[in-house]
Amino acid sequence: MKLYQIVGLTQTTRSDMSYQTDDKTYILHDKNGQGIVNQRIYTNYILYILLEPETETETENSYYAIHLSTYDRASFSGQLCQIGKMNITHSNYADRANITHFPIKPLSVFANFELKEYDYDEDMYILHDNSDTFVFKFSSIGDDERNPCGYVWVNMKLFQKKI
Repeated sequence: MKLYQIVGLTQTTRSDMSYQTDDKTYILHDKNGQGIVNQRIYTNYILYILLEPETETETENSYYAIHLSTYDRASFSGQLCQIGKMNITHSNYADRANITHFPIKPLSVFANFELKEYDYDEDMYILHDNSDTFVFKFSSIGDDERNPCGYVWVNMKLFQKKI
C-alpha cells in the first residue's frame, strides 16, 4: 500500500432526477404508468490527494482527485435504489480555487488507489493512518444487486471550511 496525503476537498451540490416513492420506497406511477419524477439535491465530493515521490530518483509529486457522488435509479423490483460512484483521475493541484475545505490537521491514508472509474459491486473504506477513523467510505451497490443501496460518505469532521 502507498501513503497518500489528503490536501483538500471540494464539496458541491447538484440537482438531478429522482422518483417519488411510497413509504416502502416503491416508485409511484402516474395514470399513464410512468414513474413520477421529481428533482433531488445530491452532494458531490472531490478529495485531492498527493502521492509523494517514493524514491530519490523520482522528483515529481503526483496529485489525484477522487470524485465521489451518488444518484438514484429504479431497481428491477420497482423500488427506488441508490448507486454510489467513484472515479479517480490525475489532478492539477495548482488550481486551488475550487477547494472548499482543508484538513484540520495533516491527513494521510494508506491505500491502493487506481486511476479508473470504480464500477458495479466495488467497495472502499479508507482509514486515517491505520487508525479507527474513516476518512471516506464508498459502495457502488451496498451489497444488494436486486435493490442497490450504494453510498458515499466523507468524514467532514476531519475538514474545515476554506476561509
